[in-house]
Amino acid sequence: MIGYLMWKKDWNYEEAQLFVKARRGVSSPNTGFICQLLFLEKRLHDPKRETRYALPQHQPYPLPS
Repeated sequence: MIGYLMWKKDWNYEEAQLFVKARRGVSSPNTGFICQLLFLEKRLHDPKRETRYALPQHQPYPLPS
């Protein structure tokens, strides 16, 4: 839910966590998940964000003799 709110409403981790915690008091993500959410926050708010794809170099097959 936190990650969805960060993506959909363009919130940072703290805003989304406080929103969820206010509605569901037992919300307590573990450390690994928090790290993933902080990485998501960095990706969502990076002004130079763009999708890049790495394409392998074309290796033509040798022609049969």
